[in-house]
Amino acid sequence: RAGIRGYNRKFDYKAPITELYPYNLGFGPALLFGGRIYPAAFFRDDFSGNIGLTAQAELGIATTTQYKTNVVGGGQVVTELQTSAQQWKVGLIARLPLDAVEIAASVVYGAHTFVLKGDEGGSGLPPLVPDVKYEYIRPGLEVRERFSQVLLEAHVAPRFLLSMHQIDLEGVWFPAATALGIDAGVLGGYSVLPFLDIVAGFDFLNYSFDFSEIPKNLPTCATPANTGCQKVADGATDRYISGWLGAMVQFA
Repeated sequence: RAGIRGYNRKFDYKAPITELYPYNLGFGPALLFGGRIYPAAFFRDDFSGNIGLTAQAELGIATTTQYKTNVVGGGQVVTELQTSAQQWKVGLIARLPLDAVEIAASVVYGAHTFVLKGDEGGSGLPPLVPDVKYEYIRPGLEVRERFSQVLLEAHVAPRFLLSMHQIDLEGVWFPAATALGIDAGVLGGYSVLPFLDIVAGFDFLNYSFDFSEIPKNLPTCATPANTGCQKVADGATDRYISGWLGAMVQFA
């Protein structure tokens, strides 16, 4: 499958104690493509033909964020920061065909990156929002059903984070932070050719952070410009809501 996605990102804090900036990207576009293959299905007719490989990648198209800095004596300076976003995942999948219904379970390894360029040591700007690179293991479950020319699909999966670079950066953000992610989505399609479906989907992705293990007795930041001190909050969420449109090709 291949297509284009439009997404909204919202990064927000739970019970912030020091001054912290939430982040909201109203709309960002991304290209997506992926596929799966069941190698044994080419030459066997048993269950081994239902075990395969799956992979998916997304590349965000550059967008900008306006950062407003207060000027002594009044007024503001507006600086545009570019975003860099991408994600990929690869792993194993096993399907159970039941007439028109197909149930599949997968386990993948993946990475998801979202970076604001220029707000951490660049252009003299203080840290605005943590840059993130999540690496995770994702066990997932999906159900797919076809009614004549109509295709319906739903999936849900937790994301067990192996690392979360930058947001756990000591002296800048939240060292010892812990987090868990979850994603879910639905897909609908219509077959225009025996091997081609036009598809559209809606996806939800959320990472929930717990900062409760971070010491609260360290020097705290009175303003975002004071780096090297401890920013304090109870937790945070990093949420992505998106819709996408594309095509899916099936070879059998």
